[in-house]
Amino acid sequence: SKATVSVLNWTEGAAPLMAAAMKMRRTLCRILVRDLCRATTRHAVKAPPQRVLNIQVPCVEEYWGLYSTDKNMLWEGEWLYLPPLLRDIVVFQDNQQVTLDWAKFRAEVLQPLWCEAGVDGKVLTEEQQQVLKDECFKAIAFLSTQRRLRGEGAEVTTDKVKVSAMTGEIKHTDTDKHQFIYRITVENLNPGKSYRILYRNLKFFRDTGVMETEVKQGLGVVGFSPLLHPGDVFSWHSGVYLASQTGAMSGTLELIEEDETSWEKLKASQRVDDPNVPMRTDATIYSLLRDTAVGSLTVPLPDIAFRAGTPTLNLREPTFPDRVAVSAATA
Repeated sequence: SKATVSVLNWTEGAAPLMAAAMKMRRTLCRILVRDLCRATTRHAVKAPPQRVLNIQVPCVEEYWGLYSTDKNMLWEGEWLYLPPLLRDIVVFQDNQQVTLDWAKFRAEVLQPLWCEAGVDGKVLTEEQQQVLKDECFKAIAFLSTQRRLRGEGAEVTTDKVKVSAMTGEIKHTDTDKHQFIYRITVENLNPGKSYRILYRNLKFFRDTGVMETEVKQGLGVVGFSPLLHPGDVFSWHSGVYLASQTGAMSGTLELIEEDETSWEKLKASQRVDDPNVPMRTDATIYSLLRDTAVGSLTVPLPDIAFRAGTPTLNLREPTFPDRVAVSAATA
């Protein structure tokens, strides 16, 4: 009948499409496995199979001028910088290092993509397959960004004070210059000393080596002078406009060492209620801080480079990763 002929013609035409779809899914599998293996290392524990992923968190555009004291850079407010597909197979998280359950990844991601069947053996619906493919594309994009960011980060440790940096470019800008953003993180690794960031000395250069701008003994960072007890972390975002597509930044942070005697003097001055709270920049306060300090330390910044096209996160864009309410201290 005409109906039978029509069905046969449709089946013959659909077969190549189905084969092409299967080929695409399996290609997606290979790319995802390859990129994950490149980005991760095998866990020391052989069973169950696990892989460790060290995550580079890009600069967040909306955090320009803001600071954070959170050690866990993976979390910003209530969202986690991981695509849902990888987030679902995390078995352990420690700051910027996550451990992935490789067996769960094979069962819940690779098997459905490769065989069109879920963990329970049921064939996935077309809608479920599409969702899984979309999540895979997001994961591959995430891993591609990670490869780029690994070449942008830098860190240096001086007298048990670690300073690390990450940079990025803000694409949407109203000027003809390149708008670069950077994040500086200071961590006090000294178990017996507490330091306060008092001054910053910064120089910014174009690609030709010409200095674009300079900050000499700027008070604190992003408007505050934070105290770092042993193990504490202080991180802030700031930025610069450069006339070139690439550039560099160098400088130092001037720290003072404080102890209980310093804090008692600060409280006795009646100008400081709580020395632990980051203080706003004020010339008279800084004079008081210098007078009550028990030592000083100059810490160099690592070699920081700016490159056009370096990825950043924009919280206004409803794209990967999932982003909801963000909490950060404001200057």
